[in-house]
Amino acid sequence: MAGVPYEQFSLKTTSGYIYNDEQLDTIISRAKNAVPICLELHLGLDGGKGGFGSLLRGGQGLNHKKTTNFNSCRDLNGRRLRIVDAERRLNEAAAQTDKKEEKDEEDEEYEVDEKEEQREKVL
Repeated sequence: MAGVPYEQFSLKTTSGYIYNDEQLDTIISRAKNAVPICLELHLGLDGGKGGFGSLLRGGQGLNHKKTTNFNSCRDLNGRRLRIVDAERRLNEAAAQTDKKEEKDEEDEEYEVDEKEEQREKVL
């Protein structure tokens, strides 16, 4: 690690980071008493991968309102979801119309049966 300043390094134990020489001396004295210790050497680098700031600047950060309208998306067959939705609604409407017509026909048959029974009673 030639060329990296000493200040960039940090030591970490199982109990946390070592911030000063006194803490390090305490740990070394424990090691002299045959108490095993585990040290991790971390290299702190400035900056990072980046990209998060651009999300915040673009208005699509943490406070961005999520969309609930997916009509312009496509399904696995390549069809727009609004078209698929419209087709589904048309099929449901057609099915309801068929049920209504069947019910109306049954009601008419029932009315015809009632009228015939009334005629028979009168005769």
